[in-house]
Amino acid sequence: MWRVGEAEPCAVLRGGHDATIYGAALHPTRQQAVTTDAEGRLVVWDLGTGERLRTRELGARVNQLAFDPEGLCLYAGGADGVHVWNARTWKRLDNLPGCEETVNAVTIHAQGALLAATSVSGQVLVWTLDDGKLQCCLQGPKACSVALHPTRPLLASGSKEGVLSLWSLKDGSLLHATSGHEGSVYALDFSPKGQLASGGADGKLRLWRVAGAEEF
Repeated sequence: MWRVGEAEPCAVLRGGHDATIYGAALHPTRQQAVTTDAEGRLVVWDLGTGERLRTRELGARVNQLAFDPEGLCLYAGGADGVHVWNARTWKRLDNLPGCEETVNAVTIHAQGALLAATSVSGQVLVWTLDDGKLQCCLQGPKACSVALHPTRPLLASGSKEGVLSLWSLKDGSLLHATSGHEGSVYALDFSPKGQLASGGADGKLRLWRVAGAEEF
């Protein structure tokens, strides 16, 4: 665990995993964290004591985790789509519909209305969380990362070929694409003011402004 602005970790959680950790998420309202690993183990941690609260064996690798803003549900992108977990009882609910292949990345809108994910085939899928319905499936450069703009109906995706794409969520159209990295774009995130950060296999972190013409 790290505090922003400090060079040293403030805590180290040990003893929960024997395999590579691929997913981690902080609970938005409780002092808890969740981690998952290559063998499909999910661990819930108490950040105050560093103790394990729960352990679940999922049976397959989970690549990324995301809580809704209220912390009611945990969404896990993994081997057979997006799994949904009740974050109070830690019981697994139904998967989000429309995707049965491996999901590499998941992200939730800051206001909790939408969830976006990328699949192993490179699709970008977007669901509305109030009803769990698949809103759209975006086809373009094979995506491996995704981010939702905090205030505008825009989505950014990063591809295995280093391409950054900007999409309209109003009609699913591709607004702009640009070469951003040499190799895969593994990480994307919007700031609260709409600035986009991208991280790639080339070891570079880049910052982008989304202009009024909907371009980087």
